Amino acid sequence: MLITDKKNIVALIISVLVIYVLGGVGYFALTPPPLWVINTLFQVFFFVLTLKIVLNISTKMKERSFLLVVFIYIALVTALYILVLNVVYLNSQGIPFQFYSADGRLYYEKSLAISLLISSKGWLGAAGDVLGISYGISDYGFFLYNAFFLHYFGDMPVLARCFNIIYYPASCILLFKISKMLFLRKDYAVISLALFAAVPNFYIYSASNLKEILMTFIMLLVIFNGIKIIQLGKLRLFNFLALFFSAVLLLFFRPILLMVLLFSLFISFVLSESFEKKYLVKSIIWFILISVVTGVFVIAGDSILLLFELASRASENNAAAKSATSGRAIVSYPIWFYLAMFPFAPFASYISLPFKENEMLIAGAQFIKAYWMYFVLAGIINNLTNKKMWGIFSILFIYYLALAINGYTVDTRFHMLLLPIMFLIAPHGLKWNINYSRILLFIFLLVNVLLTFLWNYLRAGA
Repeated sequence: MLITDKKNIVALIISVLVIYVLGGVGYFALTPPPLWVINTLFQVFFFVLTLKIVLNISTKMKERSFLLVVFIYIALVTALYILVLNVVYLNSQGIPFQFYSADGRLYYEKSLAISLLISSKGWLGAAGDVLGISYGISDYGFFLYNAFFLHYFGDMPVLARCFNIIYYPASCILLFKISKMLFLRKDYAVISLALFAAVPNFYIYSASNLKEILMTFIMLLVIFNGIKIIQLGKLRLFNFLALFFSAVLLLFFRPILLMVLLFSLFISFVLSESFEKKYLVKSIIWFILISVVTGVFVIAGDSILLLFELASRASENNAAAKSATSGRAIVSYPIWFYLAMFPFAPFASYISLPFKENEMLIAGAQFIKAYWMYFVLAGIINNLTNKKMWGIFSILFIYYLALAINGYTVDTRFHMLLLPIMFLIAPHGLKWNINYSRILLFIFLLVNVLLTFLWNYLRAGA
Protein backbone atom coordinates (compact mmCIF):
# COMPACT_ATOMS: atom_id res chain seq x y z
CA MET A 1 0.00 0.00 0.00
CA LEU A 2 1.50 3.35 -1.06
CA ILE A 3 1.54 6.04 1.62
CA THR A 4 0.59 8.59 -1.08
CA ASP A 5 -2.18 6.44 -2.54
CA LYS A 6 -4.95 8.76 -3.80
CA LYS A 7 -7.79 6.86 -2.12
CA ASN A 8 -5.96 6.93 1.21
CA ILE A 9 -5.25 10.66 0.95
CA VAL A 10 -8.88 11.37 0.03
CA ALA A 11 -9.96 9.38 3.10
CA LEU A 12 -7.65 11.50 5.28
CA ILE A 13 -9.05 14.77 3.88
CA ILE A 14 -12.65 13.57 4.26
CA SER A 15 -11.99 12.58 7.88
CA VAL A 16 -10.76 16.12 8.64
CA LEU A 17 -13.79 17.71 6.98
CA VAL A 18 -16.19 15.35 8.78
CA ILE A 19 -14.71 16.36 12.15
CA TYR A 20 -15.26 20.04 11.37
CA VAL A 21 -18.86 19.34 10.31
CA LEU A 22 -19.49 17.37 13.51
CA GLY A 23 -17.87 20.17 15.50
CA GLY A 24 -20.12 22.74 13.85
CA VAL A 25 -23.15 20.70 14.86
CA GLY A 26 -21.95 19.75 18.33
CA TYR A 27 -20.52 23.06 19.58
CA PHE A 28 -21.10 25.73 16.95
CA ALA A 29 -20.30 28.61 19.33
CA LEU A 30 -16.74 27.29 19.78
CA THR A 31 -15.94 26.86 16.10
CA PRO A 32 -12.55 28.55 15.46
CA PRO A 33 -12.27 31.60 13.17
CA PRO A 34 -11.81 30.89 9.42
CA LEU A 35 -8.08 31.69 9.55
CA TRP A 36 -7.48 28.86 12.01
CA VAL A 37 -9.44 26.44 9.83
CA ILE A 38 -7.44 27.49 6.75
CA ASN A 39 -4.21 26.93 8.72
CA THR A 40 -5.34 23.40 9.62
CA LEU A 41 -6.25 22.53 6.03
CA PHE A 42 -2.95 24.02 4.82
CA GLN A 43 -1.04 21.66 7.15
CA VAL A 44 -2.86 18.66 5.66
CA PHE A 45 -2.12 19.94 2.13
CA PHE A 46 1.54 20.58 3.01
CA PHE A 47 1.89 17.05 4.42
CA VAL A 48 0.61 15.44 1.23
CA LEU A 49 2.62 17.75 -1.05
CA THR A 50 5.90 17.27 0.81
CA LEU A 51 5.47 13.50 0.88
CA LYS A 52 5.06 13.47 -2.89
CA ILE A 53 7.98 15.85 -3.47
CA VAL A 54 10.45 13.88 -1.34
CA LEU A 55 9.39 10.49 -2.68
CA ASN A 56 9.49 11.68 -6.30
CA ILE A 57 12.93 13.31 -6.21
CA SER A 58 14.39 10.27 -4.40
CA THR A 59 13.91 8.25 -7.59
CA LYS A 60 15.47 10.89 -9.86
CA MET A 61 18.69 11.75 -8.03
CA LYS A 62 21.74 10.07 -6.60
CA GLU A 63 21.64 9.70 -2.84
CA ARG A 64 24.02 12.56 -1.98
CA SER A 65 22.22 15.03 -4.28
CA PHE A 66 18.85 13.86 -2.99
CA LEU A 67 19.83 14.44 0.64
CA LEU A 68 21.27 17.87 -0.19
CA VAL A 69 18.10 18.97 -1.98
CA VAL A 70 15.89 17.69 0.87
CA PHE A 71 18.09 19.43 3.43
CA ILE A 72 17.77 22.75 1.59
CA TYR A 73 13.99 22.31 1.15
CA ILE A 74 13.41 21.62 4.85
CA ALA A 75 15.74 24.45 5.87
CA LEU A 76 13.89 26.96 3.68
CA VAL A 77 10.46 25.91 4.94
CA THR A 78 11.73 26.02 8.53
CA ALA A 79 13.11 29.53 8.00
CA LEU A 80 9.77 30.62 6.56
CA TYR A 81 7.86 29.18 9.52
CA ILE A 82 10.19 30.92 11.99
CA LEU A 83 9.73 34.23 10.20
CA VAL A 84 5.94 34.04 9.79
CA LEU A 85 5.11 32.66 13.24
CA ASN A 86 7.34 35.12 15.06
CA VAL A 87 5.66 37.97 13.17
CA VAL A 88 2.31 36.51 14.26
CA TYR A 89 3.48 36.22 17.88
CA LEU A 90 4.81 39.79 17.89
CA ASN A 91 1.65 41.24 16.36
CA SER A 92 -0.72 39.34 18.63
CA GLN A 93 1.05 39.66 21.99
CA GLY A 94 4.05 41.94 21.50
CA ILE A 95 6.72 39.33 22.29
CA PRO A 96 8.43 36.70 20.06
CA PHE A 97 7.19 33.67 22.00
CA GLN A 98 4.43 31.10 21.60
CA PHE A 99 0.98 32.06 22.80
CA TYR A 100 1.01 32.03 26.62
CA SER A 101 4.46 30.42 26.53
CA ALA A 102 5.35 29.91 30.19
CA ASP A 103 8.30 27.57 29.50
CA GLY A 104 9.59 29.59 26.55
CA ARG A 105 9.59 32.80 28.58
CA LEU A 106 11.22 31.01 31.52
CA TYR A 107 14.06 29.71 29.32
CA TYR A 108 14.62 33.22 28.05
CA GLU A 109 14.47 35.04 31.40
CA LYS A 110 16.70 32.61 33.29
CA SER A 111 19.16 32.41 30.39
CA LEU A 112 19.33 36.22 30.22
CA ALA A 113 20.05 36.35 33.95
CA ILE A 114 22.83 33.76 33.51
CA SER A 115 24.33 35.68 30.56
CA LEU A 116 24.62 38.85 32.64
CA LEU A 117 26.63 37.04 35.35
CA ILE A 118 28.98 35.06 33.10
CA SER A 119 31.68 37.77 32.94
CA SER A 120 31.98 37.97 36.72
CA LYS A 121 31.21 34.41 37.87
CA GLY A 122 31.94 32.16 34.92
CA TRP A 123 29.51 29.81 33.19
CA LEU A 124 28.87 27.27 35.94
CA GLY A 125 28.97 29.87 38.69
CA ALA A 126 26.40 32.03 36.90
CA ALA A 127 24.17 29.04 36.22
CA GLY A 128 24.45 27.89 39.83
CA ASP A 129 23.49 31.32 41.17
CA VAL A 130 20.49 31.73 38.88
CA LEU A 131 19.16 28.16 38.87
CA GLY A 132 20.19 27.11 42.37
CA ILE A 133 18.66 23.90 43.70
CA SER A 134 15.31 24.52 42.02
CA TYR A 135 16.47 23.01 38.75
CA GLY A 136 18.05 19.66 37.99
CA ILE A 137 20.77 18.59 35.58
CA SER A 138 18.22 18.22 32.77
CA ASP A 139 17.56 21.98 32.83
CA TYR A 140 21.14 23.21 32.60
CA GLY A 141 21.65 22.27 28.93
CA PHE A 142 19.08 24.53 27.32
CA PHE A 143 19.54 27.39 29.80
CA LEU A 144 23.27 27.52 29.05
CA TYR A 145 22.64 27.11 25.33
CA ASN A 146 20.38 30.18 25.28
CA ALA A 147 22.72 32.06 27.61
CA PHE A 148 25.54 31.59 25.09
CA PHE A 149 23.67 33.51 22.37
CA LEU A 150 22.38 36.17 24.76
CA HIS A 151 25.88 36.71 26.20
CA TYR A 152 27.73 37.01 22.90
CA PHE A 153 25.05 38.48 20.59
CA GLY A 154 22.89 40.56 22.91
CA ASP A 155 19.24 40.40 23.92
CA MET A 156 17.86 38.74 20.78
CA PRO A 157 15.81 35.68 21.85
CA VAL A 158 14.95 34.76 18.25
CA LEU A 159 18.59 34.21 17.27
CA ALA A 160 19.00 30.88 19.10
CA ARG A 161 15.93 29.37 17.47
CA CYS A 162 17.21 30.38 14.03
CA PHE A 163 19.71 27.53 14.38
CA ASN A 164 16.73 25.16 14.15
CA ILE A 165 17.08 25.84 10.42
CA ILE A 166 20.13 23.54 10.69
CA TYR A 167 19.10 21.16 13.49
CA TYR A 168 15.81 20.06 11.97
CA PRO A 169 16.95 19.19 8.43
CA ALA A 170 20.10 17.62 9.90
CA SER A 171 17.85 15.46 12.09
CA CYS A 172 15.94 14.33 9.00
CA ILE A 173 19.18 13.31 7.28
CA LEU A 174 20.30 11.46 10.42
CA LEU A 175 17.00 9.53 10.48
CA PHE A 176 17.55 8.52 6.86
CA LYS A 177 21.02 7.19 7.71
CA ILE A 178 19.80 5.42 10.85
CA SER A 179 17.05 3.66 8.91
CA LYS A 180 19.42 2.65 6.14
CA MET A 181 22.00 1.28 8.61
CA LEU A 182 19.38 -0.64 10.56
CA PHE A 183 17.33 -2.17 7.76
CA LEU A 184 19.64 -1.95 4.71
CA ARG A 185 16.76 -0.65 2.57
CA LYS A 186 16.96 2.74 0.89
CA ASP A 187 13.22 2.80 0.11
CA TYR A 188 12.36 2.48 3.82
CA ALA A 189 14.90 5.18 4.69
CA VAL A 190 13.35 7.53 2.10
CA ILE A 191 9.84 7.01 3.52
CA SER A 192 11.07 7.69 7.07
CA LEU A 193 12.75 10.86 5.86
CA ALA A 194 9.67 11.91 3.87
CA LEU A 195 7.37 11.54 6.89
CA PHE A 196 9.81 13.45 9.09
CA ALA A 197 9.98 16.28 6.56
CA ALA A 198 6.23 16.35 5.90
CA VAL A 199 4.71 16.60 9.38
CA PRO A 200 4.12 20.24 10.43
CA ASN A 201 5.02 19.63 14.10
CA PHE A 202 8.73 20.37 13.83
CA TYR A 203 8.29 23.45 11.66
CA ILE A 204 5.91 24.97 14.20
CA TYR A 205 8.12 24.13 17.17
CA SER A 206 11.17 25.49 15.35
CA ALA A 207 9.64 28.95 15.76
CA SER A 208 9.30 28.55 19.53
CA ASN A 209 11.78 29.06 22.36
CA LEU A 210 11.52 25.42 23.45
CA LYS A 211 14.20 22.74 23.44
CA GLU A 212 12.45 19.95 21.51
CA ILE A 213 14.11 20.58 18.12
CA LEU A 214 17.66 20.66 19.50
CA MET A 215 16.92 17.73 21.81
CA THR A 216 15.58 15.65 18.89
CA PHE A 217 18.80 16.31 16.98
CA ILE A 218 20.96 15.23 19.94
CA MET A 219 18.79 12.14 20.51
CA LEU A 220 19.27 11.04 16.90
CA LEU A 221 23.01 11.67 17.20
CA VAL A 222 23.13 9.25 20.14
CA ILE A 223 21.18 6.62 18.20
CA PHE A 224 23.25 7.12 15.03
CA ASN A 225 26.61 6.85 16.82
CA GLY A 226 25.46 3.88 18.87
CA ILE A 227 24.19 1.96 15.85
CA LYS A 228 27.39 2.76 13.96
CA ILE A 229 29.39 0.98 16.66
CA ILE A 230 27.00 -1.98 16.60
CA GLN A 231 27.14 -2.26 12.80
CA LEU A 232 30.97 -2.17 12.79
CA GLY A 233 31.13 -4.89 15.40
CA LYS A 234 34.06 -3.24 17.15
CA LEU A 235 34.76 -0.15 19.19
CA ARG A 236 36.76 2.52 17.38
CA LEU A 237 38.02 5.54 19.30
CA PHE A 238 36.31 8.16 17.10
CA ASN A 239 32.93 6.38 17.20
CA PHE A 240 33.17 5.92 20.95
CA LEU A 241 34.02 9.60 21.50
CA ALA A 242 31.15 10.66 19.21
CA LEU A 243 28.71 8.49 21.19
CA PHE A 244 30.10 9.67 24.52
CA PHE A 245 29.93 13.36 23.56
CA SER A 246 26.36 13.17 22.22
CA ALA A 247 25.27 11.14 25.29
CA VAL A 248 26.73 13.75 27.67
CA LEU A 249 24.89 16.48 25.76
CA LEU A 250 21.59 14.61 26.06
CA LEU A 251 22.21 14.09 29.78
CA PHE A 252 21.88 17.85 30.25
CA PHE A 253 18.58 17.93 28.37
CA ARG A 254 16.65 14.81 29.43
CA PRO A 255 18.47 12.13 31.46
CA ILE A 256 15.59 9.63 31.41
CA LEU A 257 15.63 9.68 27.60
CA LEU A 258 19.36 8.95 27.63
CA MET A 259 18.79 5.94 29.89
CA VAL A 260 16.08 4.64 27.55
CA LEU A 261 18.34 5.08 24.51
CA LEU A 262 21.30 3.33 26.13
CA PHE A 263 19.04 0.46 27.14
CA SER A 264 17.69 0.14 23.59
CA LEU A 265 21.22 0.29 22.14
CA PHE A 266 22.24 -2.47 24.52
CA ILE A 267 19.36 -4.64 23.28
CA SER A 268 20.37 -3.96 19.66
CA PHE A 269 24.01 -4.73 20.56
CA VAL A 270 23.24 -8.11 22.12
CA LEU A 271 20.93 -9.15 19.27
CA SER A 272 23.14 -7.88 16.44
CA GLU A 273 24.71 -10.21 13.90
CA SER A 274 28.12 -8.63 14.53
CA PHE A 275 28.21 -10.24 17.97
CA GLU A 276 26.22 -13.35 17.10
CA LYS A 277 29.02 -15.80 17.95
CA LYS A 278 30.95 -13.73 20.47
CA TYR A 279 29.62 -15.61 23.47
CA LEU A 280 32.34 -14.44 25.86
CA VAL A 281 31.68 -10.77 25.11
CA LYS A 282 27.93 -11.28 25.50
CA SER A 283 28.39 -13.20 28.75
CA ILE A 284 30.52 -10.41 30.23
CA ILE A 285 27.96 -7.77 29.20
CA TRP A 286 25.05 -9.75 30.63
CA PHE A 287 26.99 -10.36 33.86
CA ILE A 288 27.71 -6.62 34.23
CA LEU A 289 24.09 -5.71 33.48
CA ILE A 290 22.62 -8.22 35.96
CA SER A 291 25.15 -7.15 38.62
CA VAL A 292 24.32 -3.47 38.17
CA VAL A 293 20.55 -4.06 38.23
CA THR A 294 20.84 -6.29 41.30
CA GLY A 295 23.03 -3.72 43.02
CA VAL A 296 20.58 -0.95 42.30
CA PHE A 297 17.65 -2.87 43.73
CA VAL A 298 19.57 -4.08 46.80
CA ILE A 299 21.49 -0.91 47.65
CA ALA A 300 19.01 1.69 46.46
CA GLY A 301 15.71 -0.07 47.04
CA ASP A 302 14.34 2.84 49.05
CA SER A 303 15.26 5.23 46.26
CA ILE A 304 13.40 3.09 43.73
CA LEU A 305 10.26 3.17 45.90
CA LEU A 306 10.66 6.91 46.36
CA LEU A 307 10.94 7.33 42.58
CA PHE A 308 7.60 5.60 42.03
CA GLU A 309 6.04 7.66 44.81
CA LEU A 310 7.29 10.90 43.25
CA ALA A 311 6.05 9.76 39.84
CA SER A 312 2.62 9.13 41.33
CA ARG A 313 2.58 12.55 42.98
CA ALA A 314 3.74 14.16 39.74
CA SER A 315 0.90 12.47 37.89
CA GLU A 316 -1.64 13.81 40.39
CA ASN A 317 -0.16 17.33 40.33
CA ASN A 318 -0.05 17.40 36.54
CA ALA A 319 -3.64 16.22 36.34
CA ALA A 320 -4.78 18.89 38.80
CA ALA A 321 -2.92 21.63 36.96
CA LYS A 322 -4.28 20.62 33.56
CA SER A 323 -7.84 20.20 34.82
CA ALA A 324 -7.86 23.88 35.75
CA THR A 325 -7.51 24.91 32.09
CA SER A 326 -9.17 22.07 30.19
CA GLY A 327 -12.88 22.45 30.75
CA ARG A 328 -13.84 19.38 32.73
CA ALA A 329 -11.39 17.29 34.73
CA ILE A 330 -10.75 15.11 31.70
CA VAL A 331 -7.06 14.57 32.47
CA SER A 332 -7.55 13.00 35.90
CA TYR A 333 -7.67 9.45 34.62
CA PRO A 334 -5.44 6.54 35.73
CA ILE A 335 -2.35 5.39 33.87
CA TRP A 336 -4.17 2.62 31.99
CA PHE A 337 -6.36 5.27 30.33
CA TYR A 338 -3.34 7.11 28.94
CA LEU A 339 -1.77 3.84 27.79
CA ALA A 340 -4.98 2.87 25.99
CA MET A 341 -4.87 6.17 24.08
CA PHE A 342 -1.55 5.19 22.46
CA PRO A 343 -2.68 4.93 18.82
CA PHE A 344 -4.66 8.18 18.81
CA ALA A 345 -3.41 10.68 21.42
CA PRO A 346 -2.69 13.52 21.36
CA PHE A 347 -5.97 14.49 19.74
CA ALA A 348 -6.48 17.50 17.50
CA SER A 349 -7.85 20.50 19.38
CA TYR A 350 -9.92 22.39 16.85
CA ILE A 351 -12.33 24.30 19.12
CA SER A 352 -11.78 27.88 20.24
CA LEU A 353 -11.04 27.85 23.97
CA PRO A 354 -9.26 30.50 26.07
CA PHE A 355 -5.48 30.08 26.25
CA LYS A 356 -5.51 27.19 23.75
CA GLU A 357 -4.19 28.97 20.66
CA ASN A 358 -1.06 26.79 20.56
CA GLU A 359 -3.20 23.68 20.36
CA MET A 360 -5.32 25.11 17.56
CA LEU A 361 -2.15 26.15 15.73
CA ILE A 362 -0.98 22.54 15.49
CA ALA A 363 -4.41 20.92 14.99
CA GLY A 364 -3.66 19.96 11.39
CA ALA A 365 -0.59 18.00 12.48
CA GLN A 366 -2.75 16.00 14.88
CA PHE A 367 -5.31 15.18 12.20
CA ILE A 368 -2.46 13.91 10.03
CA LYS A 369 -1.10 11.78 12.89
CA ALA A 370 -4.03 9.38 12.66
CA TYR A 371 -3.11 8.67 9.03
CA TRP A 372 0.56 7.79 9.45
CA MET A 373 -0.06 6.19 12.85
CA TYR A 374 -1.99 3.42 11.12
CA PHE A 375 1.18 2.41 9.28
CA VAL A 376 3.16 2.55 12.54
CA LEU A 377 0.72 0.10 14.15
CA ALA A 378 0.88 -2.14 11.09
CA GLY A 379 4.69 -1.98 11.26
CA ILE A 380 4.67 -3.01 14.93
CA ILE A 381 2.29 -5.92 14.35
CA ASN A 382 4.20 -7.02 11.26
CA ASN A 383 7.59 -7.03 13.03
CA LEU A 384 6.99 -8.37 16.53
CA THR A 385 9.40 -11.23 15.82
CA ASN A 386 11.96 -9.10 13.96
CA LYS A 387 14.92 -8.77 16.34
CA LYS A 388 16.27 -5.75 14.43
CA MET A 389 13.19 -3.84 15.55
CA TRP A 390 13.30 -4.65 19.26
CA GLY A 391 15.69 -1.85 20.14
CA ILE A 392 13.44 0.68 18.34
CA PHE A 393 10.32 -0.79 19.97
CA SER A 394 11.91 -0.46 23.42
CA ILE A 395 12.46 3.29 22.95
CA LEU A 396 8.86 3.76 21.86
CA PHE A 397 7.19 1.69 24.57
CA ILE A 398 9.36 2.66 27.55
CA TYR A 399 9.26 6.38 26.83
CA TYR A 400 5.52 6.28 26.15
CA LEU A 401 5.07 4.52 29.49
CA ALA A 402 6.97 7.37 31.17
CA LEU A 403 4.60 9.84 29.50
CA ALA A 404 1.56 7.86 30.63
CA ILE A 405 2.76 7.76 34.25
CA ASN A 406 2.83 11.56 34.26
CA GLY A 407 -0.33 12.08 32.23
CA TYR A 408 1.52 13.64 29.29
CA THR A 409 0.16 11.47 26.49
CA VAL A 410 -2.38 14.21 25.69
CA ASP A 411 0.33 16.86 25.18
CA THR A 412 1.79 17.39 21.70
CA ARG A 413 5.10 18.72 22.98
CA PHE A 414 6.03 15.57 24.88
CA HIS A 415 5.35 13.40 21.83
CA MET A 416 7.87 15.23 19.67
CA LEU A 417 10.77 12.95 20.58
CA LEU A 418 8.73 9.87 19.75
CA LEU A 419 7.86 10.94 16.20
CA PRO A 420 11.24 10.08 14.57
CA ILE A 421 11.13 6.67 16.30
CA MET A 422 7.66 6.07 14.86
CA PHE A 423 8.82 7.14 11.42
CA LEU A 424 11.46 4.38 11.54
CA ILE A 425 8.64 1.87 12.07
CA ALA A 426 6.02 3.25 9.64
CA PRO A 427 7.64 1.98 6.38
CA HIS A 428 7.41 -1.57 7.71
CA GLY A 429 3.61 -1.22 7.82
CA LEU A 430 3.20 -0.29 4.18
CA LYS A 431 3.43 -3.92 3.07
CA TRP A 432 1.34 -5.47 5.80
CA ASN A 433 0.34 -8.73 4.13
CA ILE A 434 -3.32 -8.99 5.11
CA ASN A 435 -6.59 -8.66 3.22
CA TYR A 436 -8.68 -5.50 3.43
CA SER A 437 -5.78 -3.35 4.66
CA ARG A 438 -7.30 -0.23 3.05
CA ILE A 439 -10.64 -0.90 4.75
CA LEU A 440 -8.81 -1.19 8.08
CA LEU A 441 -7.19 2.20 7.43
CA PHE A 442 -10.62 3.74 6.76
CA ILE A 443 -11.98 2.20 9.97
CA PHE A 444 -8.98 3.53 11.90
CA LEU A 445 -9.59 7.04 10.55
CA LEU A 446 -13.29 6.76 11.43
CA VAL A 447 -12.50 5.76 15.00
CA ASN A 448 -10.12 8.73 15.23
CA VAL A 449 -12.91 11.02 13.99
CA LEU A 450 -15.26 9.83 16.73
CA LEU A 451 -12.64 9.98 19.49
CA THR A 452 -11.45 13.43 18.41
CA PHE A 453 -15.03 14.73 18.43
CA LEU A 454 -15.65 13.22 21.87
CA TRP A 455 -12.37 14.62 23.25
CA ASN A 456 -13.17 18.14 22.11
CA TYR A 457 -16.78 17.77 23.28
CA LEU A 458 -15.52 16.96 26.79
CA ARG A 459 -12.95 19.76 26.74
CA ALA A 460 -15.67 22.21 25.82
CA GLY A 461 -17.45 21.24 29.02
CA ALA A 462 -20.53 20.37 26.99
